Amino acid sequence: MGALDRQSMDRVYEPLIKVRDDGSWGPRLAKSWEFDPDTTAWTFHLDERATWHDGNPVTADDVKFTYEKSYEYDFAPGGDSKPFVVSIDVVDEHTVRFILTEPIADWPNLASSVSIAPKHIWENIADIATYQNPEPVGSGPFTWVEYDPLSHLLLAANKNYYLGAPAYDELLLKLYANEEAALLALRAGEVDMTAVGVYTAIPTLLEIPEIAINIDRTANRYSLLYLNHRFPPNDIKEFRHAVNLAIDRQAIIDFALYGYGTWPRMCPFIPEVEANLAIEAPAQDIAAANAILDGLGYAKGADGIRVADGVRLEFELAIGTDPPSVRTGEIVRDNMEDIGIKLTLKAVEFGTMMGLIFSGEHFYDWGWAVLVHGAWVGFVGMAVEYAPVPYNPWFDAPSIGWGDDGAGGGTAEALALQALIRQAMREPDPDVRYGLIQQVQAEFADQLPIIVTYRETMVSAYRTDRFEGWYMVLERALLSTPNLISLRPK
Repeated sequence: MGALDRQSMDRVYEPLIKVRDDGSWGPRLAKSWEFDPDTTAWTFHLDERATWHDGNPVTADDVKFTYEKSYEYDFAPGGDSKPFVVSIDVVDEHTVRFILTEPIADWPNLASSVSIAPKHIWENIADIATYQNPEPVGSGPFTWVEYDPLSHLLLAANKNYYLGAPAYDELLLKLYANEEAALLALRAGEVDMTAVGVYTAIPTLLEIPEIAINIDRTANRYSLLYLNHRFPPNDIKEFRHAVNLAIDRQAIIDFALYGYGTWPRMCPFIPEVEANLAIEAPAQDIAAANAILDGLGYAKGADGIRVADGVRLEFELAIGTDPPSVRTGEIVRDNMEDIGIKLTLKAVEFGTMMGLIFSGEHFYDWGWAVLVHGAWVGFVGMAVEYAPVPYNPWFDAPSIGWGDDGAGGGTAEALALQALIRQAMREPDPDVRYGLIQQVQAEFADQLPIIVTYRETMVSAYRTDRFEGWYMVLERALLSTPNLISLRPK
């Protein structure tokens, strides 16, 4: 699915709840919800005002139908919640109840990726899996008009939107070949807003009175250094801590990100209110890193490169093709040279990088990789609860080979972390659960299966001469529903 496809679905269809940027739950089609630990049931109360774009009301039957079809066809959005659902019951027209296999305190988080579809339309489709859905009918703030996957998506304002109709008629999402072209369009007034990833463009944008910059320093984006644990000594915890100590994060923030980055924690986990603030990344300490490697017996050769068990510590580092990723790779490469590790940089497109690490088909085709993507919102992104037991303690573990005992099972450390995560997911007492969440993050930072290099600042640019009311608080994305329905033409 392309970028415009995702944007269109998020504007046309809606989930029961929305996970906000801080990890809290906000209402969408469901106005309220509650959990009954005695019956292991989550009950959602729908907003009675919600209607489909064709005028029919949104009902509990639609919710039940959507989830059951998602589970029946094994669609990806339902994959996280499906293993825990015993039944879905329609209590009344606007109340739906999910009976679970056991108490799961975080279940709404798991279920929030499913967008609700109208039963009266989809129940007449012979093969849902192959249906192209040429004219989507949803309940969101915009209705479908036209779509060209190579150029644009045009949506019309839903004047009957139950959370408040947009104050303008159309939303046009345009696709550009590169960010430079999008920024030129912004300067020319051809578009009203765009994301900014080329940080060197920000000073010139700030010189234009009609353009404002939104800087989100708590964005859900982290730069992660993946070490392939299948290649020693990446599988040695002490070695990873030495690598972690050698990274000059301040240099990365200053010179790769031009100041548009923040110091990270060593477990990329949100919501912020549950983040463990005690696991902040360490300052660079080359002497301490070298001392760890000396203690492991990895002596330096004549060329300054260390040798572990007869093998030179030399790896290929896959990096992104964008300027911040390239510069980050260069800094990490230079840092590693200071502790006797040689890295050779290889620029890789994002899609190729994802396939290289996560497809399960290239386990031995990469050594190290730096990749920027979202943090784990609660345990949804961190723990694959329904994965094989015992080995799959957290989502990316099989991809990088961490915690594998070599016989298809998990190491003691992996199993302990897995058990802790699963306990936290089930704990109904908020205070006890908070303590468990803190413990999970501390244990993750100690094991250090991946290394966080920085937390990305999300920068957006928008014009102020045509619209007012830009609202980026709990859902900071420029195209979030609260932002879009808060805009007013000047």
